[in-house]
This record gives sequence, C-alpha cells and structure tokens, in this order.
Amino acid sequence: MSKHTPGPWKVRVTRFFNVPDSGQYLVVGTDAESICRMTASEGPEMQEQAMPDARLIAAAPEMLEALEAAFQLIPSLSVVQWPPGHALKRETQEKVRKAILKAKGVRDE
Repeated sequence: MSKHTPGPWKVRVTRFFNVPDSGQYLVVGTDAESICRMTASEGPEMQEQAMPDARLIAAAPEMLEALEAAFQLIPSLSVVQWPPGHALKRETQEKVRKAILKAKGVRDE
C-alpha cells in the first residue's frame, strides 16, 4: 500500500497550451504537483459536472483524515448518543471502515 500525495489539494482551471479553442481543463493537486487532470470541454453538462467532481477529488486528503478520526471516535460514543437499536453505531463504523480501506487501496475481505 503506497501513500497518497499529501494535501491540501486544490482545483486549478487552465487551458491546453498552444491549442486554440481547446476549451478548459481542471487540474487537481498541490501547488507543486498535479494529481489528475479533468477535461471540462465536453459540452455544458460535462462542464457543470466537472467542477463538483474536481472539488470532491481535491477534498479527498481531508476527508480521509476526518474518516480516520471518526473511526477512532465512534467506539467511545455512548449508546445514549445513538437512536434506539444502536445497530446504527456499528453500521456507521463499518461504512467508515470500508471507505478508509477503499481510499487506501486495501481489499475488504
């Protein structure tokens, strides 16, 4: 399992170099490194969807950090803080665990 590029990541809007009328594309990454590039020139619907997708990708390092903190906190929460039938506590912890494993590229067996 390899480590991801440390955050924070941000979204930059740019254009293809030396290509007239090429439209714009979005770059997600740090100030020094690009994580991914997303084309935003595939028509109005794709342009509207590209920026929210890019923002979601850019938030990934912070979301992973928050999920890891939540995973550690959930067991210490009392049943009083959860609705009756606290299976929701276990279900929530399991969802958080699976999301962390997915983000880290670990198979959930």
